[in-house]
Amino acid sequence: MDPLLTDTAMAVLVAAKGGLLKPVTDGVSQLVKTTGAKLWTLVTSRFAKDGPGASQALAKLEASPDDSTALKAVRGRLEFLFNEDPAFAAEIKAIIGELKIDQSVHQTAQAGDNSSIVQIKGSHNTVVGKA
Repeated sequence: MDPLLTDTAMAVLVAAKGGLLKPVTDGVSQLVKTTGAKLWTLVTSRFAKDGPGASQALAKLEASPDDSTALKAVRGRLEFLFNEDPAFAAEIKAIIGELKIDQSVHQTAQAGDNSSIVQIKGSHNTVVGKA
């Protein structure tokens, strides 16, 4: 399975519980909380099917999001489930896909005659200025 999926799922799970990742803005924070809550509910439900050991590992992570042992246990369980249950992996990907963070880049430079050179990369950009 794609290790990026596991890394992303773990990051969102931990961020949703206030651990390792500290979202930078309120908008990102709310998006992570909302998506994280959906992800947490799905993972909790799936882990419950696997018995008390899996649920206990997740409860330990919830209680202490920075606990390396809990992180390792939940990560291992997720990797196993992603390999064994493609439908579960697809559901996780769909939830993570809801995290749409603008990654556009805007750069402005001055040419020798003080005219601006603007380069914008991304989608849904609006350029306002003078020619």
